[in-house]
Amino acid sequence: MEALIEQFAVEFVASFREIDKARGTVMPSTRQSIAIAKLLSARYMKNRKIDETDFIEAAVVTSFPKVQKVAEEIAKETLQKLKHVYPK
Repeated sequence: MEALIEQFAVEFVASFREIDKARGTVMPSTRQSIAIAKLLSARYMKNRKIDETDFIEAAVVTSFPKVQKVAEEIAKETLQKLKHVYPK
């Protein structure tokens, strides 16, 4: 599960950066990927499970308020990509 969490955090921030370059909005930093990984790891340790909504919520709450809708879309796309790498 840790590999999936780390992969999601890195992929999400990389995808977000590519979109932000085109739009000229606030680019996410590596700190955001660390925050996402820490948040998801804590939830996993507490509940012994995490689902797609946890991944999406972590991506959204660690993003700036003005780009949270975009962050939600990117998080969903990132999860779709990773489903091929980490099937259930």
